[in-house]
Amino acid sequence: MVCLLGYSLSNLITDIIVGKTGIAYLVSPSGIILGNRYPNILYKDIFTEIGGSETSSFSLFLKGALRSDAPSVTVTTLNGVQHIAAAAPMRYSGWTLLIVAPASEFIAENTASLRRIFTIIGVAGLLFAVGIGFLIAWYIVKPINRVVAALKNISQGEGDLTITLPVTERSETGLLSTYFNRT
Repeated sequence: MVCLLGYSLSNLITDIIVGKTGIAYLVSPSGIILGNRYPNILYKDIFTEIGGSETSSFSLFLKGALRSDAPSVTVTTLNGVQHIAAAAPMRYSGWTLLIVAPASEFIAENTASLRRIFTIIGVAGLLFAVGIGFLIAWYIVKPINRVVAALKNISQGEGDLTITLPVTERSETGLLSTYFNRT
């Protein structure tokens, strides 16, 4: 009967896959594995099966999670590999659902996509800034070039000082053209 319960519980959580190799465990309040996709570790002590020792950081996290009524998450090292572990108590049974997965499966994928997104945003921002810079420069330089062309015509042409410069705006170049025309 007990073995049948363990296999039934294992079948319920076998489909829980986190990342590529993450594993779900159903754990009793005393730390006994009640459900897992690997039947050979059913009804064994989780602290010795995956925790390494009862004083490891994972075992201390799990002890706290088994006593707590709130979900908890930690980053810990198991067998020399950094893992993310999440534990959530089940309301009516007193059991805890534990999910453990290598941190590299999450960080590597997210880092690459974040890097790609930030690169696209950076390039788009740079192109936008360069475009705005060219528009502002063109807006500033265009009236100055008109004044320069008119003054060049006066100085290199026949020296006709009756020429009036076009006043198209009320900026500094417009003021320059206005005062030149008054002169």
